[in-house]
Amino acid sequence: MGQDPGNIAENNYFGMQRGWNGSTTCPSNPAIPPNSTNACFSASTTWGQELGLALGATSPTTGITYLQALENSLASNPNNRAAMIQSIGNNGWNGNSAYGSTIANGIGILSLINCIQSM
Repeated sequence: MGQDPGNIAENNYFGMQRGWNGSTTCPSNPAIPPNSTNACFSASTTWGQELGLALGATSPTTGITYLQALENSLASNPNNRAAMIQSIGNNGWNGNSAYGSTIANGIGILSLINCIQSM
């Protein structure tokens, strides 16, 4: 979500699209571009709840959940953060081949990955 006013107004941490399970009607807000296809979530929806919605969804591309794609990557690439995130992209989230490395290198995600690995 970062500092983008539209994403903040949508309360959308992960760029999920309209119609996503758990999303609501977008509020009237000038910060939300009229051509936005992002889903909106209630201001009371937490980052963790949205993460659960994102990872629990089944990819229409592969037929497996984003969490299963991540778990598969954790099993085969336990020390490669970029590969773990890329597995979500490859599962249909984002077709860019540099998605995983861009995200892994751009944010402090290591503590989150360490937490998931310890489960």
